[in-house]
Amino acid sequence: MWLNFACGQITYRYKDVETISANYIQKDIKISNAIEVEEFLPKNYVKDGSVDYTNFVQKALNRGGKILFPGFPILINDQGLILKSNSDIYFSKNSKLSMKPSSLGTYRILKIYNSSNINITNLNLIGDRKVHKGKGGEWGIGIDIRNSKDIAIQNTIIKDFWGDGICLGAGIPNQRILIKNVFIDNCRRNGITVGSAIDSKISNVTISNISGAAPMAGIDIEPNNNKDVINNIVIENYNSFNNKSRGLLIDLRNFKGEKKRNINISVTNFKDDGSYYGLSMPLLGKFKNQVEGNINLEKISLRNNGHSPIQSYDVVDNKLKVSIRDHNVNQNNLGEVVRRLNNQKK
Repeated sequence: MWLNFACGQITYRYKDVETISANYIQKDIKISNAIEVEEFLPKNYVKDGSVDYTNFVQKALNRGGKILFPGFPILINDQGLILKSNSDIYFSKNSKLSMKPSSLGTYRILKIYNSSNINITNLNLIGDRKVHKGKGGEWGIGIDIRNSKDIAIQNTIIKDFWGDGICLGAGIPNQRILIKNVFIDNCRRNGITVGSAIDSKISNVTISNISGAAPMAGIDIEPNNNKDVINNIVIENYNSFNNKSRGLLIDLRNFKGEKKRNINISVTNFKDDGSYYGLSMPLLGKFKNQVEGNINLEKISLRNNGHSPIQSYDVVDNKLKVSIRDHNVNQNNLGEVVRRLNNQKK
């Protein structure tokens, strides 16, 4: 209740990020011995992204191996595309996957389920937020990853999704997921959600203008329940810009349950500019010391925040150790915040 009320009071407007997004422009790419998606398109196909070719593209993806998308936009409907294990998927310069307008509140455009060894490079993925036909739901996801391992998403642009740009879904934990050199803009719910994952890294990412449906965070580390796993998560060189609610949210309250959980989260070189809160950590409640581990934050810069750089909560009965080092955070009670997060007395 408090979270929803607080977010409802935030004044927000989209801010242009063209100078930031220029760092993620698609590179010219040449791949030999690849399956070419263009060869699977129907006769007299168009190159302006106006015709739905979802089923044709799926036939190409079903082949697995090296797959190369052509250098023009392709329209995909809310049925989405299933990616196969042992696939290296490359997008040529000027490639684009654009989503056909949908009325659904839940969809997944690229689905990686129960899979392994998938690499995505040079993707430009555009959702339907600006042309969405419905009003309900908040789970329209660009890339949805569940119970999968050894997945890499690199040199990628993701914009305008009804929910999350990328979701590492809850349940059996994802393993060894790499999200690197990625720009995410103007999604409604979160830029990246980490629900259940181990040994995973988010590196050199920029996430901006997340607004529309709570929690509205650039990156949200948040299990769904006590069965999920959050361990050895590394975030480095993360730039958060003008996200309506939070730049980085670490919310572990759903870990309440029977199993004890050990977590480790490392955040290095995190910068937030202009989000309502730069960093938010609602970690635990009265959970009888069932969660332990470390949250280490180093080289943290939080500025121009609408309310305050850090949103902290009173927490008790936890064995988590929170460390904030080498920071540029203008918050007078920062020491008290860390003490409360660690459940320490003055």
